[in-house]
Amino acid sequence: MVRFKKGHKNSKGEKAEWCIVSHKTGRVISSHKSKSAAEKHLGEIQIFKHMKNESMSLNEAKQILKNNGYIVEYIDHVSEPSNFGKTEYTVTYNVWRDDRSGEERTDKLWLNDPDDEEEIINAISDILGEGSPDIEILSVN
Repeated sequence: MVRFKKGHKNSKGEKAEWCIVSHKTGRVISSHKSKSAAEKHLGEIQIFKHMKNESMSLNEAKQILKNNGYIVEYIDHVSEPSNFGKTEYTVTYNVWRDDRSGEERTDKLWLNDPDDEEEIINAISDILGEGSPDIEILSVN
């Protein structure tokens, strides 16, 4: 859901008060400078979630991507298409549970920008799943 959070800033320190918030956890998933940008990104998230949940055909998925401004080219076989154009980094972080005990973890993550805290948090949340605990990034190498 899109919510206005007065004074919210993105990971670059820029004012980004229009936030996509998880309806399950209440955590900010992403933040944007305008309501229209946040709503567009939410729509993209919902499309990809629908694609994943419904296991739609490749042609249906390609059409949805084209309709949303993506360039779709035929690739015969790619083992991990979601990592295309990204670099693998080793990220060490603390996971804080409800009882506030910290667990230090290290994972290899595929990232576009190792300085983008929001991207790193989202990648870690993908690993940990829904209802993820608080995360403190310790290092990115």
